[in-house]
Amino acid sequence: MSAYEDDKMSEDTTSMSNSDDEKTVCGDQSDGGIFESSSTETLDEISIVDISINILNDEGIDMAAEFPSSSTVEEILKTVENQSFDDYDLEYNGQILPRNKALCDIGINKNDNVKVVERKTKIFVKDDRNGYKNAVDIQLSATVKDLKEKLRNSYQNTEQNLRITYNGSELADSKTLRSYNIQKNSELVTTSRCYGG
Repeated sequence: MSAYEDDKMSEDTTSMSNSDDEKTVCGDQSDGGIFESSSTETLDEISIVDISINILNDEGIDMAAEFPSSSTVEEILKTVENQSFDDYDLEYNGQILPRNKALCDIGINKNDNVKVVERKTKIFVKDDRNGYKNAVDIQLSATVKDLKEKLRNSYQNTEQNLRITYNGSELADSKTLRSYNIQKNSELVTTSRCYGG
C-alpha cells in the first residue's frame, strides 16, 4: 500500500469516527440525562424512544401523552397549548424547564408529572398619591383582587379602599388582568377610594 493510500485511509477513518461522535448521545450526559448511551447508538435510534408523561394543570392531570425523548420543552408546549405557548412554561420538580432542552437532557422519566404554568408578566403600577411606580411580576390570569393583595404584601400598601385604573377606567376585583387586555409593560394606577361628599 502506498503512503498516499495510507494517508487517505487514515482520513476516512477519522471522518467516520467524528461523524459517529456527533450522533452518539441525546444531549450532554454530564447533565444527568436519563439515557445511558453506548457509542454505537445514534441520535436517530434514541429519538424513537417515546416517554409517556402526565401534563398537569392547576386542577390536576389534564392529559397523559407520549413524546419522543428528543422532544424539546418548546415542542411539547406547542403541542399542549397550541397558539398561546409563548404564555406558558413547563415546570418539573418545582423548576421551570429551559425551552431549548430535550426531555432526555432534563432527566424526565416515564410517567413523571410536568406542570403547565402560566408565565409571569411584568407590569407597572403607579401610586397616584406619591407618583412612585413599582414593577410587578404577575400572571395575566390573576384577578384584579389578586393584584391588590400582591401590592399590599409586596409594597406595604395598607390601603383597604384601593382602586386600580387602567386607561382611565376602574378595574373590577373579580375580572382578570387579561380580560382588560393588560400586557407586558402596561401601566396601571392605584388611587384611594373616597366616600361621602
